[in-house]
Amino acid sequence: MTPRHRETVSYTQPVRFYKAVALTFLCFTLILLGFIIFMSAKRATIIIETKATAVDVSGTLEIGGDADATLSGMSASSTIATIEEVFGPSAGREEDGVATGIVTIHNETDTAQALIPTTRLLPPQGVLFRLKNRVEIPARGAAAADVYADAKGGASNIGPTRFTIPGLSEERQKVIYANSEGSMTGGVRTVGIFGAEDKKIAEARIMQKLLDEGKKHFSKITEDQGIAVHILQYAVSFDKEVGDEAGEIRGIGRGTIVGVIYPKDLLKQHAMAILEKRTIDEREVIEPRTEDPTVSIEEYDPATGRTVIKVFYDGIASLNPESNSVDTSIFFGKTKDEVRRYVLSLDHVQGVQVDFSPLWVTRVPYSADHVQVIIKSVE
Repeated sequence: MTPRHRETVSYTQPVRFYKAVALTFLCFTLILLGFIIFMSAKRATIIIETKATAVDVSGTLEIGGDADATLSGMSASSTIATIEEVFGPSAGREEDGVATGIVTIHNETDTAQALIPTTRLLPPQGVLFRLKNRVEIPARGAAAADVYADAKGGASNIGPTRFTIPGLSEERQKVIYANSEGSMTGGVRTVGIFGAEDKKIAEARIMQKLLDEGKKHFSKITEDQGIAVHILQYAVSFDKEVGDEAGEIRGIGRGTIVGVIYPKDLLKQHAMAILEKRTIDEREVIEPRTEDPTVSIEEYDPATGRTVIKVFYDGIASLNPESNSVDTSIFFGKTKDEVRRYVLSLDHVQGVQVDFSPLWVTRVPYSADHVQVIIKSVE
């Protein structure tokens, strides 16, 4: 009987091979995952501080004469206005005057008492006053009377007090007497002086009222339109000369007022177009600072009707947040110093702050989703 031979097959080598492949794939996957995590963790925040700059523009428009209006709907005309103004002088000098006032004379007797003009009344202060008119005081009654100081000066400006009547006997002085409820005034009075400064102020006030009157006149012609007025010629006269004493001064002004009526919306669009031309390039944006432009009349020819108006508009220029100069792609791959140098070279930039995360990141990531650019305006 022939013995059987058994053969044993070893599978050790293929198993080790597959293990190695699996481990290699696992390591590669982990490395790739780590790289993805590393790349997705990189962040950059760039805060740009900007400060706006005031800008203004002006331009002229011509109406009438040989030229048509630059903007449709504009017209110019003139009117004559007259203004009268009354005002007081701002300065003066003091001089002694006669104090006056009102007293109530009491009669506590059973018979009427008559007092003639200039009858003396004496207060405790010792300042003599006199009756201005004859007074009849009924028995057991009282009567009001006007009095004046016997002498000029501030000493007679006394307050409410009791008066005796020296012309009566001592007994009757006790039952016939006077009281004042108010103060005596006028012992010192101020005399106004029409000064050169008063004249200057009055002329300016009259001129402004002439302009207001002209504006009121042109406002009646049209509604919802802009109006600019200008005094073409004027004259102001006063009823007093500089240096004269005066309690009040009357001034009369007469002038020719030029008025320009213009469509507000069209003029604003025109002024805005001029303002926008001031922008350096797309990196800058300009916004109006006031609601409407200012319009003034530069020239006016009554013979031809030719009028030149000046349009002034002010605005604020600042960094355009929509500009390509601050697009996130501009900063890809830059270091902090490179970002700072670039941003600070832009107009209207006050400062810049650059933050990277995590700590080992040294350059801006190449992904717009991982870069944040913040524009912050500062005063």
